[in-house]
Amino acid sequence: MTALAAGITYTVLPWKSFAGQRLQSILNGKGFENVRLTVDQAGLTGATLKDITIGNETPLTLRDLAVKYDIRELWEGNLRDLVVDDLALTVRQTETGWAMQGFRAREGGAPFRIPVTAADAHTRVPFDTVEAINGKLSLVAKDWQADMKLDAQWRRLPQPGVDVKAPSITFKKDALEITAEDAKASATLPADAAEWTGTWDAKNIRVKDNDLVPAMDAAGSVKARADTIAIDGALKSADGKTAASFTLAQNLADPAQNRLTVTSARMPWKNGTLSVRNVAIPLTDGAPIRFNLQVQNVSVDELMQAMTGKRVTATGAVSGSVPLVWHRDGRILPGDGLLQAGEPGTITMPPDTIPGDNEQVALTRSILSNFRYDKLTITTDRLPDGGMAVLLTLEGNNPGVMDGRAVKLNVRLTGDILDFVRQNVILLTKPETLLQQDNHD
Repeated sequence: MTALAAGITYTVLPWKSFAGQRLQSILNGKGFENVRLTVDQAGLTGATLKDITIGNETPLTLRDLAVKYDIRELWEGNLRDLVVDDLALTVRQTETGWAMQGFRAREGGAPFRIPVTAADAHTRVPFDTVEAINGKLSLVAKDWQADMKLDAQWRRLPQPGVDVKAPSITFKKDALEITAEDAKASATLPADAAEWTGTWDAKNIRVKDNDLVPAMDAAGSVKARADTIAIDGALKSADGKTAASFTLAQNLADPAQNRLTVTSARMPWKNGTLSVRNVAIPLTDGAPIRFNLQVQNVSVDELMQAMTGKRVTATGAVSGSVPLVWHRDGRILPGDGLLQAGEPGTITMPPDTIPGDNEQVALTRSILSNFRYDKLTITTDRLPDGGMAVLLTLEGNNPGVMDGRAVKLNVRLTGDILDFVRQNVILLTKPETLLQQDNHD
């Protein structure tokens, strides 16, 4: 009966007009608003559409749309195959969630849930196949935006699946800009599991205007249930020295649970390595992020030159950790950290780096002109104004000063400029005590 009615309709009514009206009705019924289109060609098995707009204030526009169907399916409101060319789509974060351009949420409807059965997936996407080519997708959140070029395919049989290829991706947040190339993702919904599973990868991931972070490739997996999405992945540079692994959890029902966790990350720095582990970053909370920065075998020479404007030279390496607090406005503040040298070394400070004209300062200049340390520690703490103070503690001697007697020096460095807030040359309290103790040996 349905086929007969559809056949009579094709014979009697202007087919192009009927096909256009049915297609508009189907799209409107699926939640798309104010659908306007022109039917270029229409037949019993398919139609070619053009000049399509969907939506009101910021309409979704399509250049060409090819639809395949049989006459009975079109009559019943079902379509089989869809090909979209030159799709430009924007998905924007609102106060109540994410909204897709040209699509309206049903008033009083339940929160969005990912279809996790084949029947539900086909209800949401009433096509056997959908192919989008030469597409552009923009994700616009409150404080970041991602833009990508992509080709995507949806298939219903033999099991629901999605494949996406993105030749280019750009992510921007304030002054941060990250780009990636040749990204791919694929996911399927097995018949015996209410969960989407898939994989993803991307090439040549770069941080713009950042020479410390090299280009990296990345790969990982994705799982999605009705109201949760879990993504994990690993990034690595070509030489393997810079690497990171992470997990991303998205809860569609409770955004407060959305969280990015950097399970591990490492990068080379000043001939050594910086690393972190298990850094939790809430995605909907502006609270500061606290973590410990692990330092391994960092060059004392490069560290001192960075702190003193390249006026101090040294040998050896230090290791330890520094707690940091990362504020969402970009500020990174240190806590009480400790770095220690693993082996003896030398440190040399030119006389003009040490201001002052008293005897204690003169002795400090002499000792530090060629100091050989047995112990070296660097501690960090936070200043009241939010800056960082660094205390350098040395134990050792200068063979050419005081007959090479052992001394202990505390030197406070503030910011990037050597600033001797206090100078102490002590082995308990004063230089005099040092000399007295050595004379009694």
